[in-house]
Amino acid sequence: MPFRFKKTLINLIVFDLLRKKITQLIYQRIDNIQAKIHKIRTTFLVFVLVLLLLIGLLILAFVFGILALALYLNEILYSTYQGFLVVAGGCIAVLILLLILARLYWAKKK
Repeated sequence: MPFRFKKTLINLIVFDLLRKKITQLIYQRIDNIQAKIHKIRTTFLVFVLVLLLLIGLLILAFVFGILALALYLNEILYSTYQGFLVVAGGCIAVLILLLILARLYWAKKK
């Protein structure tokens, strides 16, 4: 009987140690997964912020470029407003062209 009790006690101790080790490994794995998710999320947010910054700078450069072109055309045409009208007409033409291309693309996709 004492031998059986010892064996049962040893089995319980081994089982408890095994359970603790498995629990520890599971928590380590969860922490690793959380760290990877945090790293991916941070990388994605940085990428989005850099992309938004570049898009903002591109829009700003485009606006100043159009303004410079309008002022340059004003000098060439010896007028105070014709350069702005030509640039505005060009922008509207580009916008209409983009709308036509978008409608053709969406009609083709359906």
